[in-house]
Amino acid sequence: MKKRMIMATACWMLTSVTLAACGGNGPAPDGAAAGGKEGAVADKYANLSKPVTIVFQSAYNETDTASVEKTMFNRIRQKFPNVTPVYIQRGKGTTIQDLITAGTIPDILWGNLSSVNELILSTDLGFDLTDLAKKYNYDLSQFSPTALDGIKNTNEKGQLLGLPKNNLKPAVLFYNKDLFDKFGVPYPKDGMTWDQTYELAKKMTRMENGDQINGFTMFPNGVLRDNALSVPAMDSKEDKLQGSDQWAEIFQNLKRFFDIPGNEWKDQAKKFREGKAAMYVDLITSHGAITKSAINWDIASLPVYKEKPGVGSRIPYDYYFVTKTSANKEAAFELLTYLLSEEFQLGDAKDGMLPSTSKINILNVFGENVEGLRSKNLKALTVNKPADALPKRSQGLSPINTDMNISKAFERAVTGAEDVNTSLRKADEEIRKAAEADKAKNKK
Repeated sequence: MKKRMIMATACWMLTSVTLAACGGNGPAPDGAAAGGKEGAVADKYANLSKPVTIVFQSAYNETDTASVEKTMFNRIRQKFPNVTPVYIQRGKGTTIQDLITAGTIPDILWGNLSSVNELILSTDLGFDLTDLAKKYNYDLSQFSPTALDGIKNTNEKGQLLGLPKNNLKPAVLFYNKDLFDKFGVPYPKDGMTWDQTYELAKKMTRMENGDQINGFTMFPNGVLRDNALSVPAMDSKEDKLQGSDQWAEIFQNLKRFFDIPGNEWKDQAKKFREGKAAMYVDLITSHGAITKSAINWDIASLPVYKEKPGVGSRIPYDYYFVTKTSANKEAAFELLTYLLSEEFQLGDAKDGMLPSTSKINILNVFGENVEGLRSKNLKALTVNKPADALPKRSQGLSPINTDMNISKAFERAVTGAEDVNTSLRKADEEIRKAAEADKAKNKK
């Protein structure tokens, strides 16, 4: 019954989107092949010049059909009228496991490194794109080596299981200009160390007209997961916590900000958007929500460790994956090369999405269509280089995602529920148990 329901849902999605595609675009104009208004499609898109349906799914429940239509599918149909893109929104009954059960596996998936295990490793859907890249003479050098290493290091054979999607998310330091002006303190600068930022946070933490002003706050999951020291949650040789001493250093560095009297650990993003925090570390993609607030803000580069000058956060890249089961692998790969092309990513960059290709100078175009974004200190995005990719783990280890174990451990430490060593010891215990449970499940 469950399988029939999933298949019916997927088929309804396929039919609905196909009808929309046929009804909304019509035939290609005279003299135009699958290249739309620009004429015939180049050979690199040969498999997209004939009718083909490509099914997509994201790892994110919140990525809905309307947003995918607006940002991707309308442009795909305009460029390739013979291509019918279909999106199956993830949700109850349509997870990747549900779709596998129903036999309706998408051709293209996308998600970040934290979702690689769920999407393609544990499902055995991974497909190495190396041979297709060679066949199409596809320029992989346009992507950061860190991005390519990141996906290769997720699997034992070092296979290129995905290509880096656009909308990169480096962490930056947002700050409230009005608060700094009111208190007569100079603005944060690019290239500051964590020590310098800490001193600034002490100056800016104060009570003002009955409101507690945080000198500093942050989005903890991203700051910990994407730490500049490239310390992973999982050890590279055993199913346990990686380097407690390294994590203790990271915890102590960040915890001291919330040990400042009055610097509250609560409502981090909300406090900044409400004008009650002077500095806030988060991914650059949060600029949209911050722009909607009434505060006068700008950005500086992410503070750095003094032993790692010029090194920012690891970037939580998203990747496109072609599934091993796809009957249209070459067409799917060709479509990815279009989605990752300078032509496609340029439009997204103007809309405030950082491109993954190095062929676009972001300082020239980033945020062009977003009101007020071009006036910000966009050089902050290029001051630091990304931290190294996480190391490859040894064969036979559990690939589970344990980022939340670290985040919860930090919260226990920063709120005083446990000291740093105790919180990390508990995280290690949780990680070991989770890995054992994962291995036991996969043996069944």
